[in-house]
Amino acid sequence: MAQAKREGLSVAETEEYAPFWAILTENLVARHQTTPVHSLAEILLLHKLFPKEIRLVGVFKDSILIGGCVVYLCKEVAHIQYIATNAMGRDCGALDLLFDTIIHSYYVDYPFIDFGVLCRRWRHSASMRVCSFKKKALEAEGSITIRTKLNSEQSW
Repeated sequence: MAQAKREGLSVAETEEYAPFWAILTENLVARHQTTPVHSLAEILLLHKLFPKEIRLVGVFKDSILIGGCVVYLCKEVAHIQYIATNAMGRDCGALDLLFDTIIHSYYVDYPFIDFGVLCRRWRHSASMRVCSFKKKALEAEGSITIRTKLNSEQSW
């Protein structure tokens, strides 16, 4: 996270769904040969119908979106989905700053922050890398302890 701060990254809720969806789609195609479950048009419609419950939190460098995630808000849960950064975001530690801000600033009133379920088809290498990444990112600086239990569907 220190690197993200040195680089001058900032985190903010944003309406920049199109640039984020481009980053997300590029990542999913390149790394997993798939696309987001929702199309850009679908997520825009869902956000329009539920603007208080569906939010995009972005990471910015010099006002340019370099990563972020979609957050679905329920009564007690902030569910994080569609996490992605571009190459600059990966190089600058954007996700560390994003998760720290979400946990300690944006959604502190939510008793649960859910980072989601991993797909069965990613069962071995990819899901383990994602689990490891999420756990390391959240445990950085001793801010939170994550306990994981991997069942047949590789879920948290």
